[in-house]
Amino acid sequence: GYRDVTVKRLLAHVGGVPSDIEDELWNRLFRDRELSPRKSRELLVRATLAAPPREKATEYAYSNAGYSIVGSALERMQQASWEDLLRKEIFEPLA
Repeated sequence: GYRDVTVKRLLAHVGGVPSDIEDELWNRLFRDRELSPRKSRELLVRATLAAPPREKATEYAYSNAGYSIVGSALERMQQASWEDLLRKEIFEPLA
C-alpha cells in the first residue's frame, strides 16, 4: 500500500503512515535493551509497513514513523547508520 509514497510525502506527513504506533511496539522499542538504535528503527519500519496505510493517505497526519522510514531507507542506501550519517553529513561540516 505504500509503493507510490514518495520521500517528500513522508517528510510532509501526507504518506498515509499512521500517527499512532501500537503501545506494545513502543514499549518494546524503548524497553528492550538488546535492540540497537538501528534495529529499533528497522523493527518500527517493518511493523509500520506491514499494516495498510491510512484510508486518506493524502491528508496531513503527523507521524514520527514516516521519518523513521526515510531514515531507514537512507541507512540502507548509504550503508551507514543514521547516527553516522548525521555526524558526517550535518555535524562535521558545521565544525
